[in-house]
Amino acid sequence: MTRSTHPRRTEPDAQPFPDNDLCALIEADLNRLTGTLFVIGHFFEGAEEDALLQAQGHVITMIQHAAKVADRVVTYSQHGVHPMSGAAQEEIRQAAGILASLEVMTATTEKGSAASDAVMSSAIDAARDCIDRALALMSPDSGEGVRYQGLFALETRPTNEASVTRL
Repeated sequence: MTRSTHPRRTEPDAQPFPDNDLCALIEADLNRLTGTLFVIGHFFEGAEEDALLQAQGHVITMIQHAAKVADRVVTYSQHGVHPMSGAAQEEIRQAAGILASLEVMTATTEKGSAASDAVMSSAIDAARDCIDRALALMSPDSGEGVRYQGLFALETRPTNEASVTRL
């Protein structure tokens, strides 16, 4: 006699957590990360090696956390748990990729390198831009949405060379 087994649900019930909240978490993480990089670059120039290593360890932890939050947004949307528009999902995916690259970069670059700090800072700015665009796409009436409406209009408007005025 065979016993029928029903699949057990191993995952806890998902609690509703809007995509905008997840994006806000990523943006908050990026804001803290940017601030930490500023502090490292300007206030730890004469610091002892111990303090620098501790601060850089904190930066790496923050990058890893932000990357996990971005990955969670992408995973949820892929499984339809918290659907978002395709364009917003793509922006989040790009931010997740940038943050994953930052994780690799922090693991492989020389500690205290001014060049690596500059690259990290610009990569963080790029990830923040992706998050801002995703927020704007998901809620066009928000502050981010209003800010990017003109930009979206310019990007989607076909260029017409006949309408360009020459001086």
